[in-house]
Amino acid sequence: MNDLSTWFFSTDNLEEFRDMWWWIFLWVLFSSIFVYGLAALIGFCTLHKHSQGRWYCLSLAIIGVIVPLTGGIITSAVIAGVYETLAWKMPARVAFIWGAGQTAVAIALSFTRLLPTL
Repeated sequence: MNDLSTWFFSTDNLEEFRDMWWWIFLWVLFSSIFVYGLAALIGFCTLHKHSQGRWYCLSLAIIGVIVPLTGGIITSAVIAGVYETLAWKMPARVAFIWGAGQTAVAIALSFTRLLPTL
């Protein structure tokens, strides 16, 4: 398990709480930074001439890091704790699904909170 590509395509299972938590958290962090970074880049390209719009894009980029560092740590620990308690082994791809799924749920919740304000 030296690099991410060999880890993702391996057939090894994650058995310890620390390993499950760590890989779920990393996938949450990477996917969140990717999605929010892309949104911030698109926003900055469209709002670069607006005096206050640039700062909104910066806040998107900051949120993309803070959210997984707070909520992502907790939810990843809960998921890994459930697997550990039930003595289930987690395949590598399942850690990716849990991590990217947390980002997808965060995006869906962001959209549902945004639409009622319009």
